[in-house]
Amino acid sequence: MKERIKQIIDYYGLNVYSFSIKIGVSEGTIRRFLSDKNGLSVETLQKISNIYTEINLDWLITGRGSMLIDRSPSNSIIGDNNTLAGHDIHIPIPSPTSPDLLAQLHEKDRTIATLANANAQLVQQLLDLTSQKTQKQ
Repeated sequence: MKERIKQIIDYYGLNVYSFSIKIGVSEGTIRRFLSDKNGLSVETLQKISNIYTEINLDWLITGRGSMLIDRSPSNSIIGDNNTLAGHDIHIPIPSPTSPDLLAQLHEKDRTIATLANANAQLVQQLLDLTSQKTQKQ
């Protein structure tokens, strides 16, 4: 599972810190797991599954299947012959996995990771300044 977690992190262009922030666990939890010191709890797996809904949980846990869930649109309302109430229906449905859409999503994920890192740095600077002010008093 360690390699699959690394694949997810790489797929979204994240680092361990931003991945851990995004799923709501400590960076140490992920680092200990990746260094074979600890396993991942069910709660952590649920958090990953809740945030990364397109990740196939069976693949994450067992390695079976593909990393991403196939979410191809189904035309269940439209009959097999593209008819609805006797009328021909031809509705172009864009693929949810179109390269442009995926590229935009990856770019947004990278932006979020960058902002999360910048936020963490600002928080640390604020803590440092608060500590310095307390020491001077």
